[in-house]
Amino acid sequence: EKRKRNRAQTLTRGTTSNKKTGLPLTPAFANDTRCAEMLSTVTSTIRDNNSDALKKSKYISFMIDGATDNSVLENEVFHARVVQNGKPENKMLDLKALNYSHADGTNDGIKSAYLKVGMKDEEWKRKTVGFCADGATVTWAEKWCSC
Repeated sequence: EKRKRNRAQTLTRGTTSNKKTGLPLTPAFANDTRCAEMLSTVTSTIRDNNSDALKKSKYISFMIDGATDNSVLENEVFHARVVQNGKPENKMLDLKALNYSHADGTNDGIKSAYLKVGMKDEEWKRKTVGFCADGATVTWAEKWCSC
């Protein structure tokens, strides 16, 4: 009886988020494990597509937006802007809680975000033509660019 009740609770949690879309959810995805597998697949596909776009692009502009959460951790969202099929597109690279809420932490976060999409320092630095920061600690240019 307890096992059936736990299974019902799991199914309810797994389908609650789908109610917002109004789409039917098959029983195969109506549990937390299957939802996690599906999200992992979607995330991998998006990351692969973003990686391909960044590697094919001649130029990249990147944007950072920072925020401090209620645990007083500095979080940054990292985006890259590329021209794809003749149109500018923003590609999300990462959302990360930084190890340090100063320039070194931001610099480490940028390197980590690009590494996640398979770009080494020399590649993204060579392609970077623009940078924008909103709420990020950014007094670090001499650490990564040879301006």
